[in-house]
Amino acid sequence: MFSEAAGSGEVVMVGCDLRAFPMAVVDLSGLRRLDLSHNFIGRVPAEFYQTSHVSYVDMSYNDLYEIEPGIGNMVSIETLILSGNHVEEIPEAVFELTRLKQLILNQNEVAEIPKEMGVMTWLEVLKLSNNNLEVVPMEIG
Repeated sequence: MFSEAAGSGEVVMVGCDLRAFPMAVVDLSGLRRLDLSHNFIGRVPAEFYQTSHVSYVDMSYNDLYEIEPGIGNMVSIETLILSGNHVEEIPEAVFELTRLKQLILNQNEVAEIPKEMGVMTWLEVLKLSNNNLEVVPMEIG
């Protein structure tokens, strides 16, 4: 199954009741798009963050509590969708993703937008609806 997906550059496993990240996708050299939304995945393994060729990741509506610092290694990522999880903060590593155009974190538990996000002039879409935000830094506005 995954070898065929490598040819298309896309793996879509939406609503498959996955409890863990499918490690087989880490070895797909042609993988560009990964959609594991609507599952029960609680953690993204460090090995996945080394896949520098992935440009689109949708892991919305899973059971993630953090964006791990290893995300900074995903130099090709353009779209990151993590809506409907339990993410509380945006790590500094996200600011290093110079190709990131869309960061979608709706329906999480983010309480603060780091002012450093203001340096991300390349970011075209930032969605943070339905979080625990109280203040938006002037550097973002």
